[in-house]
Amino acid sequence: LLEVCPNCPNGQRCPLGWLPLPRLSAPPDAETYLREFAVPRTPFVVSGNCAHAWGWPAADGRWRDIGYFAEHRQVRAMDAQARRGQGIRLISFNVFKRQDAVHREAKTEWVSRGSSRKFTLRSALLQLKVRAKRRFHARRKAAALYLSAWPYDGEDWSSGAAGDSPGLDGLGLDIGPGVAFAKCLLCSELGKVHPLPRRLRWIYIGEPGTGSAPHVDPLATHAWMWQAAGRKEWRIVRRDPVADAFPALGASSPPGAPLDMFGPTVCDALATWAQSVRPWQSVEAESWKLDSDGLTNGLTAWAGELKPGELLFVPAGTLHAVRNAAGTGPSVAVSHNYVDAANVLGALRCLERALGALRDQVGQACPRDECKDHQISVCLALEHLESILSIHEHGLLVATLSDAALPGRLAARAALSDRDAAEAIAAVCLERQTQALGGCSFPAGPYWDFLSSLGF
Repeated sequence: LLEVCPNCPNGQRCPLGWLPLPRLSAPPDAETYLREFAVPRTPFVVSGNCAHAWGWPAADGRWRDIGYFAEHRQVRAMDAQARRGQGIRLISFNVFKRQDAVHREAKTEWVSRGSSRKFTLRSALLQLKVRAKRRFHARRKAAALYLSAWPYDGEDWSSGAAGDSPGLDGLGLDIGPGVAFAKCLLCSELGKVHPLPRRLRWIYIGEPGTGSAPHVDPLATHAWMWQAAGRKEWRIVRRDPVADAFPALGASSPPGAPLDMFGPTVCDALATWAQSVRPWQSVEAESWKLDSDGLTNGLTAWAGELKPGELLFVPAGTLHAVRNAAGTGPSVAVSHNYVDAANVLGALRCLERALGALRDQVGQACPRDECKDHQISVCLALEHLESILSIHEHGLLVATLSDAALPGRLAARAALSDRDAAEAIAAVCLERQTQALGGCSFPAGPYWDFLSSLGF
């Protein structure tokens, strides 16, 4: 019989052998980060307030107050634009409601019940501020709200602010100059103002009991998360690199992955998932090696808590889930995802699949018989793929069509152990791009403007 795992966060007779999240007293230097964490895909927590050492203005505690966000110049400008219908999207809460535990030992007391109606960002923040003061979420039958993955740097809000240049005092300045070991290749290759890396930056504000479903981050990116207030409970699972999980195009989790990582059955569900082989990995099946117990199949699982002032590194390709812990009020955190030498190979694999989807779609893209122009067909195919690819997959695809040399430049900056494979995939990307474009050039400027100018 299986023993109760001493580290199992669910207190189960567990086949996984959960590990505590590694904790460092100080941030690693660049070489240690790559060698010991990024390349082997091992998470870690930096204890203490590293934000002070990096000189972040947010280290002074301003982000503990939800009212600070609601009254911030950027949020007020976004609110003004949204009310004028100037392109700033409205947002909704993820709504959680308490349930009676089916199992006596179950820890999942709150379950997601969908999304709220839409609000302007400032209206949503003001609601959270009032609820935090009155502790609405503590009521037995009340709903708990989660402002999840707000892409705070992903929209141009400057036209809603009076008199200043774009972005002079946005929220991003509160966490400048960023995390020392996390240097993003997408930023360096595409530029700091390019929309793709800016859409990989999020703020999360959630009441206790709320959280995220298990998922793998987009584009095979790493992530760091800094906890400004409250606490988060984390579960992170890594599969053997040979059997690594890439979600299907447009999906957020790989096939067969558990839907919950905090319930009483998650350990058995993860062990079952660890033994599954995805259809596109069948050519690698000979490389699979079962563990001695035949259950975990190269799977490593970590559990731990992120406390105020601490920073977590989440490696690329890991399945993870989060729950905002009770007892300390709302959780406030910021997260940036990025590509570096250790995971650029995975990002190129995502691009390879997106280019394949574009190539296959181009021939079916034009619904009119009179439309023979290949350039139009490419743009119509891109428009169709907006509903299939994630916003990040689509963004990398468009960036590559505008700059054919991008995959090659990224591959040249891969870790030495991945360099040959990255360069081979970059060559495939170039071939697929050539096939998709059919010898025509990609339109300058947004492709939807090109289509609109032609009456599409």
